[in-house]
Amino acid sequence: MSLIYQGKSQFQDRLSRIAVGGPNTTTQYHTGPADIPRKRKNSKAAKVTKKRERRGASQPVSLISGLLIGTLAVLLARYARFQLNGGALSGPDADIMMGVDVVLAITIAILLRVIFRFHSKVHGAGKLIGVFATVLLMQNAVHLAPGVFERGFSVQWVDNVIATTKPNSILVAGVSIAIADISGNEDVVLVQ
Repeated sequence: MSLIYQGKSQFQDRLSRIAVGGPNTTTQYHTGPADIPRKRKNSKAAKVTKKRERRGASQPVSLISGLLIGTLAVLLARYARFQLNGGALSGPDADIMMGVDVVLAITIAILLRVIFRFHSKVHGAGKLIGVFATVLLMQNAVHLAPGVFERGFSVQWVDNVIATTKPNSILVAGVSIAIADISGNEDVVLVQ
């Protein structure tokens, strides 16, 4: 019985202290905006602007890295095709093999995108440009540095590429189309 009486008396004491208005007896709740204007550092517009500034600075790097990854993907695809069936760049099935190279290279580029988390549109465009440029122009690198390609592929493969393609050319469906070289030679030569 004394516990109930003691609780009631403590409650009455608290009520009397609150009525007097001493320290820690009344609480003031602040609602609404603060009286001091805040700086909008983290506003949506500021975030978008910062993102655009970063994107603008990183676009050239992203494009170049995309080109390099596209080139690497084609080299890996052609190396895999060489290991599987010899991988000639020209011949009766050159157009089909060029398509296989593109599909394999894009698959490798997608795998690299997933592994390294490259999600930029500029990077993806760079990869596609790198894939198609390398598919069309890789024989020029073989003409420039046959020793390097002999280490990765074989002497016979390099000799076949040099014999069936022209330097400074574009390879389309097994047909080597020589482009004008820097000296001003404007002739276009088709080599089968």
